[in-house]
Amino acid sequence: MSMTALGPLHRRLSRLKRRRVGYRWLTAYSALATAVLLVLAVAFPIDWYFQRSMDVWQRLFLLVLGAGVVIWAFRRYTRPWLGGRESELDLALMVQSREHIDTDLVAALEFEWPEAPTWGSVALEEAVISQAATQERHINVMKNLPARELARRIQVLGLVVVLWAVVAVFIPQHIVAFLQRLLLGSAHYPTQTQIDMLLVNGREIEPAQWGAQPIHLRHGQPLRLEARCSRELPGSGVASLSGKGSGLRADLALAAVEGQSGAYAGVLPRLIDSVRCQFFVGDAWTDPADLIASPPPAVELEPEVIPPDYTRHEGAAATKVPRGMRQFAVLEGSQVRMTIRSDKRLKEAILTLDEKPYRMVRHEPSDRLPEVWVLTDDEETPLTCVLRPLRFSLQVTDTDEQQLERPLEGVVRIQPDLPPRVAAATRTPFVLPVARPTIYFRAIDDHALARVWFAYEILHAGETPREDGSAPEGRTGEVNVYQLADGQTPQRDLEDVRPLDLAPLKLVKGDTVRVTVWAKDYRGRTAGPKPVEREGKSTSSEPMVFQVTDEQGILASMLEADRHSARELKTMIQRELGIGESR
Repeated sequence: MSMTALGPLHRRLSRLKRRRVGYRWLTAYSALATAVLLVLAVAFPIDWYFQRSMDVWQRLFLLVLGAGVVIWAFRRYTRPWLGGRESELDLALMVQSREHIDTDLVAALEFEWPEAPTWGSVALEEAVISQAATQERHINVMKNLPARELARRIQVLGLVVVLWAVVAVFIPQHIVAFLQRLLLGSAHYPTQTQIDMLLVNGREIEPAQWGAQPIHLRHGQPLRLEARCSRELPGSGVASLSGKGSGLRADLALAAVEGQSGAYAGVLPRLIDSVRCQFFVGDAWTDPADLIASPPPAVELEPEVIPPDYTRHEGAAATKVPRGMRQFAVLEGSQVRMTIRSDKRLKEAILTLDEKPYRMVRHEPSDRLPEVWVLTDDEETPLTCVLRPLRFSLQVTDTDEQQLERPLEGVVRIQPDLPPRVAAATRTPFVLPVARPTIYFRAIDDHALARVWFAYEILHAGETPREDGSAPEGRTGEVNVYQLADGQTPQRDLEDVRPLDLAPLKLVKGDTVRVTVWAKDYRGRTAGPKPVEREGKSTSSEPMVFQVTDEQGILASMLEADRHSARELKTMIQRELGIGESR
């Protein structure tokens, strides 16, 4: 600030400038605040009165309309007070005009400029400055503040604020709800009836969460809607339903539930379309919520049968059961892999085998449909090695908590792996103690033979067999004929001629040797994480009985055999000639 004779004038004009800026800001923004409060004062009763029918978009339109009014008020009453900047000379002219003084005040300020001495007489300039300095002491520059307009606008703003204060004191909860709705929230204005809980088919939903997310229901099932209320209770309520696809509207009456105070319920016999649902009980109401009628997941069962490993040399391979077939037969000892495909995202899949549940897992999760779920091989199940008929059922739950109306049920039947069949024969039943009688045999199995052997029993002359027909202990034995080795290709049909050496048995004339040919089939190992060798089944031929004798006994048996052959030949000739024996 210059330290000349006009220094006090400069300071007073500077204070005036600062205060005028403050006054102008207050004048401008008090008008803007008044406009905002008035717009809210108009929007509040509109929103309150039409709250049931106004959705979010309508409220947003009301906000945009109110914002337009505020913008107009800003341009009309606020922006003119914010534009322009006043210099010291502008303020001096304003003071000079208001005080009705001559132009000496402005001239004195100009004569202080550095270039003023070049304009003319220096003495005259100093005289003007001195005179202005003398007049400045008697001038009140603060009369030039825009106080009247500011006071008028402050009065209007004060009245509006008092009005809002009175409303806030008497209905504070309404103001809170209005402010939340102003932010596009879902708050409702207080009502005489209060909805405490909503139920859809028994599923409880808080009123604050109603409409936040769609509620998925099974297509075609009954729909039961219930509202539990408190405070002032009316006689009944209404659930307004609007079809999302058809656009049809219907009101479902909510009658008071007998024995439950404040409970109102109604039942729609069959939900066949997705709807928007809104509750009205007394003066209480809810926002619309989407009830989605989603069909249950469509699930296809794809069993795959893996035959036992000992059958694979026959060309047997894993086979898939045709889709939709839930009753099928597998070879005993086979493994069955259960796979399902779903057209919807699944949360859970449970396969029950003989009343025991097993959890299935998602196979290679991806975003593509259909989803594939399998029964993991890490857990031992009856399907790992099927040894008996099994009943199974499948139930799934999708991400919408929907389940199959009825579990998929089926049966795994058994194709039994029969024991091998054995036949054996010999030429003569009479043998010498050191003979090697020839045994003709054939063993046949459906799939594989594991072992073939001769089993003998010795009964000495004069001894009697036990009650079960077996010989005493120490008089039995076995002679191995065929044994399946590791890595060897199994045989299904074994036909051979083998001698039985009797010399090591120390037989004497009169002993009896009973020989049986046995065969055992091969069942391989069980599948799964802990494979176990399966025990095969055995079967035997009809026993062959050898009588131990000497050479004379052999000759006698041969003669007896010749006589028997002659009788059979004579009988055949008579039969051919039609001649009967005389009686």
